[in-house]
Amino acid sequence: MKVSPRSLTRCAVFVALYVVFALLFRFSSGVVPFSFLPFLVIISGFILSPREAFFSLLGYIFLGIVGLPVFASPPFGGLTYFLNPTFGFLLGFLISAPFLSFLFRRGRVHSRGKMILLSFGAILLLYLPGLLYLWWSMTFLLGKPVDFYTTLQVGFFLLLS
Repeated sequence: MKVSPRSLTRCAVFVALYVVFALLFRFSSGVVPFSFLPFLVIISGFILSPREAFFSLLGYIFLGIVGLPVFASPPFGGLTYFLNPTFGFLLGFLISAPFLSFLFRRGRVHSRGKMILLSFGAILLLYLPGLLYLWWSMTFLLGKPVDFYTTLQVGFFLLLS
């Protein structure tokens, strides 16, 4: 697989933007912090190719897993982040942006309405693994069995209030 310098640069720029958006534009609101990172993930799906979107997010996650403090919630990085209740949202990013990029390029979507619809679909695709992992970690890792409605309150509705 040949990678062009332009593609590598685009990925690197988005990795840097993910770090900035995760750390500077976040507000703590309980277990799941509110940040503008999902917004940037959606933007990357419209700007980057599916491969670039995937590898830029993989690069961002890799930086955090090796220990750099780049994530939006404590411990901000390291191998223990796999046990963090919000780790599933990172997996959602990894799925959402490339899928959005693929659909955007394949469908030749040019109307605002279709772009908004694709964005909402990408948000759902982002939140699905995030909320499932949040439920799993609260129920099994933290030993606090919760129903899925409580998970929605902690991981999604709290952001809306």
